[in-house]
Amino acid sequence: MTNRYQSISAAFLFGLGLSINSAPAAAESTICQINGEFSTFRAITWDTDSREAHMVDMTEEKHSGRMVYSRNYSDIGEKINFVFEFQPELYGTEEAEFIVFPDPQTNNGYRMIGAGYIRVDGERFLDVAYPSMPLDCISL
Repeated sequence: MTNRYQSISAAFLFGLGLSINSAPAAAESTICQINGEFSTFRAITWDTDSREAHMVDMTEEKHSGRMVYSRNYSDIGEKINFVFEFQPELYGTEEAEFIVFPDPQTNNGYRMIGAGYIRVDGERFLDVAYPSMPLDCISL
């Protein structure tokens, strides 16, 4: 039987700038590999203590964001919202919001959906929808 986390290699984790020893004992860091053939992103990570989040896109660029909201999702876990502002724009998108939530219907246990926005004269407009993607996650 294979471990479902084998695809998240040590090199991948260190490529995100994280290691097992980097988080304080009281905090929890989560690292998720994003699975999906049309995904712009490869991974998302977050720390529940600092509320910092990071994403790695398909070109290996690292983007910083923040955990903005967290709540219970039925009896199966926690649903978490993230916001990322892209400097410079990422494929024309200036800001994106994502939700990570538990999904017991998948082998991976979690899913992520999102939307990207542009700003025109100070107003925010929907630019792109990121489809529901399964995640392989580990917490440290």
